[in-house]
Amino acid sequence: MSAAHKGEKDQLFPTSHGSHGTSPAARVTISCLEKGEVAGKLVLLPNSFQALLEMGSKKFGISPAKVMRKDRAEIDSIELIRDGDHLVFVADGGQQQADNEDA
Repeated sequence: MSAAHKGEKDQLFPTSHGSHGTSPAARVTISCLEKGEVAGKLVLLPNSFQALLEMGSKKFGISPAKVMRKDRAEIDSIELIRDGDHLVFVADGGQQQADNEDA
């Protein structure tokens, strides 16, 4: 019988989230089609949506108007982002360019 069936804690996936009870930072991939960054860069998700926008601005040299998932779902809150998500920064007018590249 496994440890989970015995009521013991799973040693591979502990429920504790660090010494202060906070969750570890999610890892996300960021990219910007307008700058030719398709593959992306793996980064730790910052604590706020504003900090995420600033990260995109510094990394890609744009003023992001939107943050989208790779599947084109627009994100407007840091709480909606999960570990492993691929985020795409889009500047004003950039969505039309992204649509044309997929056509």
